[in-house]
Order: sequence, then structure tokens, then C-alpha cells
Amino acid sequence: MLKKHQTPIWAVAGGNLNYAFAVRDASGKGVFVKQAPDYIKVLGPDAALTRERMRLEVQVYSEWTRSPDAAAYFPRVWKFDEDSMAFIMELLDNHELLQKHLFQGHVVEAAARSLGDCMAQMHSRTHCSKISGEECQRLSKAYENRLMRDIQLEFVFSKCYREDERAEHLRSDASFMSLLETIKEIYNGKNTGNLAVCHGDLHAGSIMATSTHQDRWVSGFREGVLCFA
Repeated sequence: MLKKHQTPIWAVAGGNLNYAFAVRDASGKGVFVKQAPDYIKVLGPDAALTRERMRLEVQVYSEWTRSPDAAAYFPRVWKFDEDSMAFIMELLDNHELLQKHLFQGHVVEAAARSLGDCMAQMHSRTHCSKISGEECQRLSKAYENRLMRDIQLEFVFSKCYREDERAEHLRSDASFMSLLETIKEIYNGKNTGNLAVCHGDLHAGSIMATSTHQDRWVSGFREGVLCFA
């Protein structure tokens, strides 16, 4: 039970890595709070993972939102507490996961246009062909995100095909497995002539969207791997 002057807090479901909450005052206005434990949330304390991922997430927001046009697609970060590895962010009350819209059969061209515009702005301003060699080295050092990238390479691109019985027919398909290795090399940043700061785990469950304003569907990114790849 909440006491008279306590602030209502609700846990936000979804997300594999971090804890997330919606916090509201008596008037209903609220903020979004996200905190990184020193492990993978869905796997528990035995699955240790550095909390530094939260600092990296805040840093990459700064990289992407330098352009006012790109900033329009991102919720604002109000406060980052480095000691707690938590930040306070704008609460997207009138948004839902893009995944939910798609599962309901709602496909709107404005969503695709906005997502394409957002990604183009994010990637073009940090692409290695558009920046100096010194800046490319800085971004590569800051955002290689080796630990998270290795986790993705194992659990998304390798383990499921290697062990799951449902993938047996794929394991025996030499052409498919060869293409899979090519994809892994691309994800791993092997092509140093085609690098940009990107969201390394972008999918419909990573994006918040609203149908209120058809020209601005893409408005917020949930947690994910952030890497120079």
C-alpha cells in the first residue's frame, strides 16, 4: 500500500537487460526511469554483465541527438545518475511498441518513412565515409561494445542454429550457414570501410510509436546493443 505522499511507481514490462519504471505524481505527469543491474535482468545475478552499458546508452543518445532533426525522434534524457547507473527520461505516454501495432495488422507508411529518416540521420552523420580518420577512431574505441556484441553473436547468430532441434534443417544447408557467417562478419564490424554508430539489436520491439501524428511515428528507442558496426 502506498502512503499518502508516496509517488506511484509501476514496473514497465519488456526488455531483457535492464529494470524500467514509470513514475507519476498526483497530477498524473510522469517520467521513465531505467536502471542497469550488474547482470542480465531476465537471466538473474548469475549472468554477470557490466553496468557500464548504461553510460554507453546515454553517450550514444548525445551522439545521435546533435542534429535537431534527429533529436525529434528520441525521448529526452533528463538526468543520468552514474553512481546508480540509472537515468530519468521522458515518458512516452501516448506511444506503444511498434511491434504491437504490427501484430494488430496496423501498417502505416508514415511509420516506415519516419523510421527510415531516423536511421538515415543516425547513420549518415557518424558513417566513416563522412567523418575524419581521427573521429572514426574515436567512435570505434567508444562504441565497439565488444562484450554486448559477443553476446549477440553467440545467442542471436550462433547458439540457436547450433543447438535448437528446430534448426536442424538449417544446419545441414551449407548455403544458409555460409550466408549466416557472412552476416556475422558484417555484424562484427569486419568491414572497416562501412562503419557507423548504430543500434545493434533494432527490431519492432525496440521502437515506440504513436498513430496520433502520422508523420512522427518513430519516437523512442528501447534498450539494445549500441555499437560502431
